[in-house]
Amino acid sequence: MKRSIVAVVLAICVVVAGCGGSGDDSGPLTAASYKAEAEAACKQMVQGWSALYQKVSREHKNTSDLSQAAQHKLLVDEIILPPLEKLVGDLSELQAPAGGSAKVEDAVVSFKAVMEKGQANPDELADGQLLAEARQEAAAAGLKSCSPSATGS
Repeated sequence: MKRSIVAVVLAICVVVAGCGGSGDDSGPLTAASYKAEAEAACKQMVQGWSALYQKVSREHKNTSDLSQAAQHKLLVDEIILPPLEKLVGDLSELQAPAGGSAKVEDAVVSFKAVMEKGQANPDELADGQLLAEARQEAAAAGLKSCSPSATGS
């Protein structure tokens, strides 16, 4: 199990800080502010995966007695989903600038779909493929901190 968790976490995290809104609900952000806040949320997600992986590794030193389904559930529920849920919430709260960010909004929809699939069936999310695809879409939308190559550093 530990080996499979390491492989999946490394694959999805080759593994970032967070924010969500600025606390100012006065209207849409500028394009630069929107991107900066979205990037910060992506950074928090990746950093969250790294921190949660370390925590779960300390707490579950021997997972070889767990079934593959139980290992996947542990990986998804305790490592992948919490930062992903925060990212979806943070990005959903941002007010996009007028006339631009359709690609980012599409990436949010993709992250939300991945999150919902993982909540319904951890095995679908455990291999990292669905999340990697959503992260690639976010990177293509200009959110480099969400890309599959982003790390927690």
